Amino acid sequence: MPSVGLTARNLVAYWLLGLCNNFAYVIMLSAAKDILKRQEGTIIPFPNATAVGKCEEDITSRNCAQISTGAVLLADILPTLIIKLIAPFFMHRIPFGVRHLVVVVFQASSFIIVALSAGIGMSLSGVIFASIAAGLGEITYLAMAAHFPKDVISTWSSGTGGAGIVGALAYAGLTEPYLFNLTPRTTLLILLVVPMIFAVAFWFVLVVPASVHQVAIANPRTWLVPTNDTSSSSNICASCSCFCRRRNQSYSDLDSADDDNEPLLANSGDDGGLVRHDHRPRIRRHDSETPTFTDQLQLIFVELIFFDCAHGMYLARESQYRWYQVVYQLGVFISRSSVNLIQISVRLLPLLAVLQVL
Repeated sequence: MPSVGLTARNLVAYWLLGLCNNFAYVIMLSAAKDILKRQEGTIIPFPNATAVGKCEEDITSRNCAQISTGAVLLADILPTLIIKLIAPFFMHRIPFGVRHLVVVVFQASSFIIVALSAGIGMSLSGVIFASIAAGLGEITYLAMAAHFPKDVISTWSSGTGGAGIVGALAYAGLTEPYLFNLTPRTTLLILLVVPMIFAVAFWFVLVVPASVHQVAIANPRTWLVPTNDTSSSSNICASCSCFCRRRNQSYSDLDSADDDNEPLLANSGDDGGLVRHDHRPRIRRHDSETPTFTDQLQLIFVELIFFDCAHGMYLARESQYRWYQVVYQLGVFISRSSVNLIQISVRLLPLLAVLQVL
């Protein structure tokens, strides 16, 4: 059984991994209007456009653009979806450390590309880089969670929710004319600190167990996970972040029988192979970061909602959009951080659909 200090360290690491993994995705959503409208040298003209950072005393025209923020949404989710569809066929052969390096590089590149971009096409390519990093990161860290106590899933979930509120609030606050009044370019360059935290969380905070394949740079044989370490059904299941459940056994029975401090997989101690602690399959709850249909509607229609100075807290159209994102992500954070606090009965799940209607 791991010590309390070791367990706490891994829980903190997984919270940071969840936070950093979703951070670039959230930033690209918050910066959607800036990506499309305020690219240096390629500003899209609007009828009766007002000065940047100014609220509108009277709204006399619709805020119509040649390209909707839905284009940013597509660039932010399609690569992630594609990765999740194809990765289970080969990703289990790539060591976790190598995957994490790729995730960090792609995430940092996304900030740099969007910040230094001079056109919408180049900016959208940066958004695609952020999506690739987020998709690859999710299947990596959730697969690796099989080697840790199951509570890391809860902290991961909370971290992904925290990414929403922290990312949206950071971008809105740094670019808000009444606060820091930084340009979107400067803001994105400042946020490069997040990939640095991402790297520190994995390589210095997280204590990787011996059951996880380690890479030795000087030994090319370790650059791929050996096939004998991935042939068992339990390893393949972990690689795909899927967990099976016994027929006719309820969720509550499985949860009550699990030991919170036991990882799903561990070293056997004899031949170094991976074995289960018991023969009962487990269920792990986690939140996928792939946006739902509701998320898509939220991004597409929110850009059309804006108010004049008297009703919009004297915020410009761009600022109103950013603060809408903050409010939305606050709700995401609350919902994803309540997995161990609020247990909703299956009979009450339809109420969630009612909340969406409201």
